[in-house]
Amino acid sequence: MFALAFLGAGLMLEAVALGLLPTQPSADEAPHAVLALAGLAFLAGACAPYAAQLGPNSLAARTVGAVVFLSLSAIAHWIAFGPGTRHFSGGVAVGVLSVAGHAPGETVGRIVFGLGALLLDVALLAVFRRWWRARRAGPPQAGKAGDP
Repeated sequence: MFALAFLGAGLMLEAVALGLLPTQPSADEAPHAVLALAGLAFLAGACAPYAAQLGPNSLAARTVGAVVFLSLSAIAHWIAFGPGTRHFSGGVAVGVLSVAGHAPGETVGRIVFGLGALLLDVALLAVFRRWWRARRAGPPQAGKAGDP
């Protein structure tokens, strides 16, 4: 059921990004490339349940994970470092209790998203490093210690 909702959200965002679905222009609107990235993340999320059925290490599952990760990372980078003004709001929620916060301001919001974007960069580098080392090591050899 969630896959259908993700598919609908992804298609709607892609239609807006491509100019197929008209919207009211706004000074605060994200660029169409950012909307396309968000749509891509939702479309990949719609594929996730089906890719997972092929196994967590299948090419489909890894591709879906990479598309979601890279799309959301690029959006975080745009929020933190992209041109234009940003508007942020804040609050705290613990369980069912929530407290509406104040608007922290553009600088604080960009710093928070910037830190998040940099953490995503570190995670991406760690994954790439692991992939590169595994690639250089070659395929596992039968009879090696630690093999089942």
